Amino acid sequence: MQNDEAIWHDIRYIHCCYMAKIETGIFCRNPYNVTGICSRSSCPLANSRYATIRDHDGVFYLYMKTIERAHTPKHLWERIKLPRNYEKALELIDKHLLYWPEMLQHMVKQRLTKLNQMRIRMRILALKTREKIMSMPSLILIQSRQRKSTLIQSNSLLEYANH
Repeated sequence: MQNDEAIWHDIRYIHCCYMAKIETGIFCRNPYNVTGICSRSSCPLANSRYATIRDHDGVFYLYMKTIERAHTPKHLWERIKLPRNYEKALELIDKHLLYWPEMLQHMVKQRLTKLNQMRIRMRILALKTREKIMSMPSLILIQSRQRKSTLIQSNSLLEYANH
């Protein structure tokens, strides 16, 4: 049996490898975290019933974790492919998370919105053609300057010799 409060106490006050404490707050690096904030309600490790959305190569999946699958870590997360249409994806989330906590449903929908906006921005940036700025090694720059200076000197000597 999984005791969520005991797990949260150990994670919060003893050690969690995903926790990142910085000046602005305490954040979570766990890829399954919905909000990115280290708190009791948004910790995927300390909640036996949890859901999130992840992106795999441009395809969004709804991941759901229930207590019934806790004894098999390999099958702990149920993965459901979401359609590319935003409204249909919201309907599917509503259908699968019908009896889940309202706060978790809301956070999952917010994450879907954020990922969808990111997908749109990436598509727009990919369509824009931009010139690539490439750096040149300093040795090549120095050699080209030296060649130019020697050419200028040799040209001036040839002009002097011809006159």
